Amino acid sequence: MKMLFLPPQRDQTRQWARTVAEQVPGTQVVVAESEDDARREIVDADAAFGTLPSELLEHAGKLRWLQAPAIAPPAGYYYDELVKHPVEVTNFRGIFNEHIAAHIMAFVLAFARGLHRYIPQQARHQYLPAPLDEGTVYLPASTALIVGSSCPLCPTISAFAKLTTITSKLPCSTALTTASAIPAALISGFKS
Repeated sequence: MKMLFLPPQRDQTRQWARTVAEQVPGTQVVVAESEDDARREIVDADAAFGTLPSELLEHAGKLRWLQAPAIAPPAGYYYDELVKHPVEVTNFRGIFNEHIAAHIMAFVLAFARGLHRYIPQQARHQYLPAPLDEGTVYLPASTALIVGSSCPLCPTISAFAKLTTITSKLPCSTALTTASAIPAALISGFKS
C-alpha cells in the first residue's frame, strides 16, 4: 500500500508520516513537499492524507482512502468530483472525546450553579437573586439523559455521579443520577 501525505507539510505531518511508516509494515509512505511532488505521487497512491484539489484527483487512479486533515474540513473540501469519486473520505472524529466530555461537564457545573447569570451580574456590580424557579440545581438529586452512539462523556461523568445504563436500541443511552434540570436537559450526540 502507498500512502501520500499531501502538501502543505508541517513538522507534525512529517512526524505522522514517519509514525505510519514505522507502525504499518509494508506501507510505502510518501511526503509530498510540493504540488509537483503530489501530482507525480498521487498516480499510484492507495491512500492520501490532506486536502486533495480536483486537479490532483483526476490523476488519482488507485486512490481508495482520503483522510481529511481536520475533524470538520473547511467549506469547499468536498467538491462535486470528490463526492462522485469512489474514494472513501474519513475525518478525525472521536479524537477529542475526552476533551469534549470535560468541556461539557464544565458547562454542566457552571449552569447548575447559575454562573451564566451571576458572572455577568458581578461584572456590572449587581448582586440580584435569581427568580425562584431559576435558582441553582442540586446535582446529587438530579438526572440527565445522555444519548449517543458512543459515550465519551460516561467516564468523565462517573467522576461526578453514579451512572445507570438504560437498555435501548441505541448503543449508548446513559442516565446520570446526578444532573437534571440542567437548563432544558443535557443531550449530546456523538458518533465514533
